[in-house]
Amino acid sequence: SWAPIVTRILSVCGCQSTPTEMTVDINLRDSIDLSGIDYKLAPVLKLVQDDQTGSISGKIKKKLVTDSDCTGNPATGEGSAVYLYEGFNVEPDDDDDDGAVKPEYIAPVKVNPKSGQYTYEFGFVPFGNYTIAFTCQLNLDDPDEDDDIEFNAPKNVQVAKTKPINIPLR
Repeated sequence: SWAPIVTRILSVCGCQSTPTEMTVDINLRDSIDLSGIDYKLAPVLKLVQDDQTGSISGKIKKKLVTDSDCTGNPATGEGSAVYLYEGFNVEPDDDDDDGAVKPEYIAPVKVNPKSGQYTYEFGFVPFGNYTIAFTCQLNLDDPDEDDDIEFNAPKNVQVAKTKPINIPLR
């Protein structure tokens, strides 16, 4: 069954006299909810000021993606991801609402078709201190459940400039 589409207008009010470029990040993973046989959309949005953000990217060691405990597809990288948490030295946890730490962003792992290298990338990350951690069990992470998934290679990252930061995960 189809429900009518309701249009909402997003407005941003500020006291700045100069124009500012901003980016709206739509978190589809948390915005789509399966209720019975129907999907419901409740958009989860983050608004960031572009000149107050940076990016984090890197390569991932093949052994992390091809480990015997992995549930993803090593040929495509599907099922593997890097989670980003606010703060240093955060103990990684799955994506749910159990009151424990929740990732700010989740970046899928992709395979570079030319080099065969596994990579990840976060764009428009607000300045601050973060912990990143890799998992090859993304497909076991249900946002509505507290799942027991494994994380590897946690690293602290400080985003303080608009230039990209390269963090390899080994």
